[in-house]
Amino acid sequence: MLIQNNIHPTAYIAPDVKIGSGNYIGPYVVIDYGVTIGNGNYFASHSVIGSPAEHKDYFLAPGKTIIGNNNRIHEFVTVNRGTEKPTELKNDIILLRGSHVGHDSTIHDKVTVSCNVMIGGHSTILEGANLGLGAVLHQFSVIGHYCMVGMGSVVIKSTNALPGITIAGNPAKWIKKNKIGLKRANITTTELEKYIEHYESIRSHSRL
Repeated sequence: MLIQNNIHPTAYIAPDVKIGSGNYIGPYVVIDYGVTIGNGNYFASHSVIGSPAEHKDYFLAPGKTIIGNNNRIHEFVTVNRGTEKPTELKNDIILLRGSHVGHDSTIHDKVTVSCNVMIGGHSTILEGANLGLGAVLHQFSVIGHYCMVGMGSVVIKSTNALPGITIAGNPAKWIKKNKIGLKRANITTTELEKYIEHYESIRSHSRL
């Protein structure tokens, strides 16, 4: 059974946008060209999805943005469309007020992005990661599964944000194991080892 979308009359949705069911799209939300949206998402007022990539070679270029299911996107969040590949938000993600997702980035399931976090283009944020208030990520960053990035941290090219750890500082460095996050998610040692292999594979192919 399809659940009707709840779209505020002041929202702008481009003609080619594809939307599933059960979504809430609030006042003055902009869903720009080339966006595909799944089911059960929440877009708070003044969020902008699929805006042009903030890259001088792509200001006017077309591109795509894919939003999965059951994501919560708060006020003034911006998600830029892709250039070389779609920008993608998978499922059960929380983007809090004023956060930004750069072009060509991929955010995996169950990630939390706090207020005012800036994610540079081509970044990959893996399952269950938690980005603290005001963190800044260099383009092509890779944040491991269930990694906690402390508030105000700056992730640079050399930052190794391994799965299951906490990093913080400027530049961000290893602080401790993210015991609370791993316990809450019931992550076993075997699962964590697989996550580390996955993270290292992705990072080895990054342009950092």
